[in-house]
Amino acid sequence: PRQRLVESWGMAGKHDDGVELLRMDEVQRQADKDSDLPPALNLSGAIDILPQLKSGPPRSDADVVDVVVEVEREAPSEFMAAFFAQVKGVKTEMGEIRDTMKEVKDLQAKIITEVSKQKSKEYTETLDERLRSISLKAKKIKGKLQGMQQAAEEKFAADKDSAEARTHANMHGALTRKFVEVMGDFQEIQSTYKKHLRDRVARQVKVANPAATEEEIEKAVEGGGG
Repeated sequence: PRQRLVESWGMAGKHDDGVELLRMDEVQRQADKDSDLPPALNLSGAIDILPQLKSGPPRSDADVVDVVVEVEREAPSEFMAAFFAQVKGVKTEMGEIRDTMKEVKDLQAKIITEVSKQKSKEYTETLDERLRSISLKAKKIKGKLQGMQQAAEEKFAADKDSAEARTHANMHGALTRKFVEVMGDFQEIQSTYKKHLRDRVARQVKVANPAATEEEIEKAVEGGGG
């Protein structure tokens, strides 16, 4: 079949009429059908493999050279650079609040299970100190977030759709949501602790005075169970 194919291309070179071209296509289709050669060697034989001969053997991974394209980015403005620094600082402070919250949970668990009044008092004093620390940090972060928002409103008042304005809004919004999430977790810890503490004090009051009213129990809870 390959011999007939080569001959057909040779005749096509001698004849230019349409009949000969049609006959050549028919011979080509028959050659494709009858040929046992790989598809890459069908059609016009040497013509098909010429690109392979020119390009040489397939290149290995070692022949491939990585091309690194460096994209030059515009440096942030002084305003945005200061904003990025503030964001980093707020994230650090929220991390500190998270760490203190872990201490708070440990102290609360000790207070609830402690039978020694002296130990319970020491734990309570340490707990109060940690709670004040969280409260101060939270107030500080809230003030920073409000300051960032106000500064952005003044800075981008004339161009609210600029790239910097959008970047500021997105980052500030994400940071605010994260802060709300942290404080929500803190409030949940406090709520759980108060419930457990109330249950503990209520049991103590009931043991001492089975007829104690809810008002008396609440007073005991507010007094720390003393």
